[in-house]
Amino acid sequence: MTIAEVSEKYDISQDTLRYYERIGLIPPVNRNKSGNRDYTEEDCKWVEFIKCMRNAGLSIEVLIEYVSLVEKGDETIEARKELLIEQRNHLIKKIEDMSKTLERLNYKIEVYERLLVEKEKELKKEMFTFMDDLREKVKELTLVLLYLTSWEEELLDMKYRRSWKGYDFGILDELADDDLIRGGYRSKSVAITDAGINKAKELLKKYKIEFD
Repeated sequence: MTIAEVSEKYDISQDTLRYYERIGLIPPVNRNKSGNRDYTEEDCKWVEFIKCMRNAGLSIEVLIEYVSLVEKGDETIEARKELLIEQRNHLIKKIEDMSKTLERLNYKIEVYERLLVEKEKELKKEMFTFMDDLREKVKELTLVLLYLTSWEEELLDMKYRRSWKGYDFGILDELADDDLIRGGYRSKSVAITDAGINKAKELLKKYKIEFD
């Protein structure tokens, strides 16, 4: 394989592959007749091995030492084994430390998730409270407007204050349920009850609206 093919296969830049070979991190790569690098299966195994070890956190110095021992032959097998055991122990310790860190991160994330859920509930509660308050204010101001635009009528020696039904029917229904206004479904106007008139007068004071 060419260096470009190896670079693409293992996602390692060509400059890095040359650097690894130059410092002895991988054994000298086979060359073709033109002098260009021609990676054999064995060369590729070394590249894959070094990439794996580097990703695991092994230092360049340790890996250079390992490659050097390999090149010295079988008499270094025991030394190579000891080196790998030592690095394995370091890696196990590192994994344990990372696991503890991961546990702590998970705990922190769970805490923040609980806080976010609680905050979301609070915001929803505040929003519903705000909407309820807003609807109550709309209801109050609708009654005020009904009163301000009302006129007096007399029927069977009884006086009534009436106003046009030019407002939200849902709000008008609520005012009717509270016995503040009365009026038929087909009627274009509503009658403001005595309770409605008294309530409207209270609201005029509440909202500091002057009306004679």
